[in-house]
Amino acid sequence: MIKVNLLPKFILDRRKKTPFAVFSSLCAGLAILICLFLLLSLKEQMVPLARELDSVKKQSEAYQSKFRDLNTGELKDKEAELELYLEALLDLTNSRPSWPLVFYEISKGLPGGVWLTQITQSVTDEIFTIRGNSLNRTMGVIEFMENLSKTPLFRDVSFSNMSKKMVGEVEVTEFKLICKLGEAPPGRESG
Repeated sequence: MIKVNLLPKFILDRRKKTPFAVFSSLCAGLAILICLFLLLSLKEQMVPLARELDSVKKQSEAYQSKFRDLNTGELKDKEAELELYLEALLDLTNSRPSWPLVFYEISKGLPGGVWLTQITQSVTDEIFTIRGNSLNRTMGVIEFMENLSKTPLFRDVSFSNMSKKMVGEVEVTEFKLICKLGEAPPGRESG
């Protein structure tokens, strides 16, 4: 049998395009469904993030209002007061020699035959009291006083008391010196 097509050519062309249009429509519908599925799954993840973002915004607004409420003048005054306090503390600590340096200078000035029994400092001022004994009587004490006077750490070194006593079978001179703490030598930091 012979098929004869009496339809015009433009209608025949339309028949060929219909399956392509159906295929294209199905693909487009499938793509839309996939996008909707992905959008719904992302929406589930976005809801907690949106809540967290809202809470962060609220906290930010609260902190900004507190920051606006701060009086910057008061803060600057407090900062200046604290800086003055810090400078005073630094001046105080830098003007006094460190204890290891004080003890080193005392031990360096001790002549042979002299030993110390007590070193005290008064709480209210910079007066040191040094007690000790000497085997070579007053010569050892005088030499110790001269050695202390040579160092810039001590000033106004003077006798306070001196007596003789027996230690075992040996006679020793017991002494008490009073001196004032001087300034720390330049170039040394106090500790």
